[in-house]
Parts: sequence; structure tokens; C-alpha cells
Amino acid sequence: MAKRKLSRAARQQLRQGLGFVIACGLIVALGWGAWQWWLTPTPPLPRPDLTRVTGPLTLPSTPAAPAATAGPEAAVLPSPSPAVPAPVPRVVPPLMPAEAPRYQVNAVAFTPQPGVPMVVIVLDDIGVSAKNSAAAVALPGPLTLSFLAYGEATARLAPQARQQGHEVMVHLPMEAAFAATEVPVGYGPHPLLVQQDPTQRQANFQANLRPLRAVAVGINNHMGSALTAQRDLMAQVLSWTAAERMFFLDSMTTPHSQTRYAQQDLRTTQGFAAAPPVLYRDVFLDHEITPAFINAALAKTIATAKRKGYAIAIGHPHPETVAALRAWLPTLAQQGVQLAPITAVLSQKVKP
Repeated sequence: MAKRKLSRAARQQLRQGLGFVIACGLIVALGWGAWQWWLTPTPPLPRPDLTRVTGPLTLPSTPAAPAATAGPEAAVLPSPSPAVPAPVPRVVPPLMPAEAPRYQVNAVAFTPQPGVPMVVIVLDDIGVSAKNSAAAVALPGPLTLSFLAYGEATARLAPQARQQGHEVMVHLPMEAAFAATEVPVGYGPHPLLVQQDPTQRQANFQANLRPLRAVAVGINNHMGSALTAQRDLMAQVLSWTAAERMFFLDSMTTPHSQTRYAQQDLRTTQGFAAAPPVLYRDVFLDHEITPAFINAALAKTIATAKRKGYAIAIGHPHPETVAALRAWLPTLAQQGVQLAPITAVLSQKVKP
């Protein structure tokens, strides 16, 4: 009996030993196979042969693209061999830059002389009188000419003014604080009025911009002593101006203008981009239409420019004003100032 028990123990040990050897062998074999698989490079997938393509990469059956295409044309690869599945095209739209402000796109080319004060001459009411407006356009520039949309000569002279090196603005009719005995005149068909419904006011804003949007850089108020004194209404006008990517020049027809505060309100509540850049008139040239008054105002313009670095003067295409400018403009270099378009002041004095 003792011998039989010993034999069973030996067999059990033998079985355990064999199992251990087999397990080790399997582990070694699997490890070796995995190692070989890792080291063996995977052959690349077949690709269409493009080495024979020497001309434009176009499909023979693809018709020629039309002459007017948007953006650069993309090359089309030839069809791969039928044995290779055609790849699924992946169309990636180009990254489009944000639209630049109109006061950059429509600005005239101008390089200011460093350290020399700038004088900006804005002439309002352009387009109403064809003869007077044409005389203003013929002046040496760069001037800034503000057109009334309803002017008989606006459609013809606004592009001409831009071609001759002047900058163009929209002269926006706004309600004035007329006395009870006065009759408001000069508004045109689409004025912005205090008691208007906001929808109508915005529609009139757009109607005044429509003929000039392609060439204009900014907007200034025509009259407007009543509306510019309304802070909430000026916030509306400024928000629409910002949406048009223009700036606003306050003609300062009233000392009670709320434009500055309306701009601050928009930027505080809606962000900096919600309000446009704003400039302000410094001098009126022809409040009195006499040579003496106009020449004194031109002298005041130069003094203001030398004091603050620039001056914005507003006048009109009266024959007396045009004659005074024709004699005065050639003397600016001798008086230590430079004539500049309004966007030159905007780019240097109004921070984005």
C-alpha cells in the first residue's frame, strides 16, 4: 500500500510539472508572435498614380468653370484606378476675414506728416445745388464732402468726388429745435424725427444711407438740434451707425448734444463695438456768409489745430465759402498745418 501511495504522489507532481512547462511555452510563443507583429511594417494602402499629371489637375469630363468665380479655384485630382475606391472629398470652407469698417475701405490714401497739425474741412449740403456742389468738388483736396441723399446731383457727384481724392460722408437729416413760428425746411423725404416710431426712424436712416453706402466713410447730422439732445434716440442712431461700420461726426448744432453720453451708454451696456467712433466739430466756417466771417473762421481753424493737433471745420458750398477756400488752401503749408481727410484724424485720435 505504501508503494502505491508514493506512485500516486509522483504522478501528481509530474502532471503539475508538465502543466507548468506547457504554460510557459504558450506564454513565450504568444510573446514572440506579438513582438514579430509589432516589428513588421504594414504595407501602405494603394494610391492613384499622379506622377503622369503635368498640366492642370482637372477631370476630362468636368466642364470649364465660369469666368466669374468666388475665390481661388481648387485643383481637381484625376479619377483613381477602378480597383481603388475613390476617396470621399472633404470640403473645408475658407476662413473669411471680418468685414473691415467702411471708414477704412472707403478712405482716401493719405500719409500724414508726423508732428504737423491737421486741418479737416467738411462741406455739408453737397448735392442739393448742382452748380455749387460741383464747384466744391473741384476744390483741391483732400476735402470731406457730406452729401444729402435727396440732392439732385448726389448720385452723379458722390462717386466723382471720391475719384478726385475727396472723402464722402452721409449728411443725415435730423429734427431741429425750430421755434413755434418757424416752418422746418430742408429735411427731405426721410428725416429722423423725435416723435417717430423707432421702426420708421430706422427705415429713414437706411433710406438716407442707401445712395451713398458704397463710397461713404461716415455720417454727420444735418440740423438735428432737437434729436441730438435726446440721449436714448442718439443711442439708436449710433447703434445703427456702428452696424454700418461707419463713424459719426457730431456737427454740434446744439450745446445740449447727448452724443457723447449715448456712445458711453452703448459701450457700457453692450460692449465697445456696439457704438461707433465719434468725432466732434470744432469750428463753423460760414455761420455768417460774408468773406470777413469766413476768413476769421479759417484763421480760428488753424489756431485750433495748432493747439490740439487737429481741427474739424464745417462749412457749406456757398460761393463765398468756396472762393475763400480756393485762396486759403494753397497757404496751409506756409502756415504750418496740413490738409487732411477726416479719416486721418479718426485713425490717429480715436482709439479702437
